[in-house]
Amino acid sequence: MPKTPVKREKGQIREGVKVVWADPRLRTPMLMTVVIGMLAYENQIALPLFAKFTFHREATGYGVLSSMMGIGSVAGGLLIARFGRATHRRLGFAATFLGATMLLAAFMPTFWTMAIALLFVGSGSVAFITMNSATLQLTSPVSVRGRVMALYITAIIGTTPIGGPVIGWIGQHIDPRATYITGGLACLITAAAAWPSLRRSTEEVVSEEEAEAIERASILAGEELAGDKDSSVPGVFPTME
Repeated sequence: MPKTPVKREKGQIREGVKVVWADPRLRTPMLMTVVIGMLAYENQIALPLFAKFTFHREATGYGVLSSMMGIGSVAGGLLIARFGRATHRRLGFAATFLGATMLLAAFMPTFWTMAIALLFVGSGSVAFITMNSATLQLTSPVSVRGRVMALYITAIIGTTPIGGPVIGWIGQHIDPRATYITGGLACLITAAAAWPSLRRSTEEVVSEEEAEAIERASILAGEELAGDKDSSVPGVFPTME
């Protein structure tokens, strides 16, 4: 049944923040998005460092690594569609999987083993974004759902001004591998800290038909968001010294 649009009024964003913060079913996924989005989704910075300084490859090598992650993202989206209903528990599993695959990739000894590991990192990236988007929509009231999702997009993409310099500094002053170690640990620690809340969050506020539509849209949006967040910055790789 069509929903009546909510009239635009002052204070709607502030009201959305209040709703998210007051409900653990929304607050926990949103806080996970801030931390993981800031430290684990800066591949546009980490992958050029891996290619250039760890494996001594030029732009073609970077392109291969990016392509492998993209292939993994598409495959992950297709697999997520077979998992059934998105739940808060599965969101915790997705964050754990992403963290584990990032740590695995960080310790790969050769260029091609790293490329293969990135298939799984790409799948984990899409899995986390998709599960997060779906659970937020499935548990947010219709009247504030748009505002909740606006906050979600801000949390996962708008953290780059903070996460980008942090990951760049780590890669330059410590080691490129440390960028993925940082991201992987951020995922695992966040998932562990959030697990008690995720385990208790089960109630949904939508019908079966609406839930299926939300999950289909979340899979497509997850692949697009992962691509936007991880897209390369023009000119970065060729000018690295």
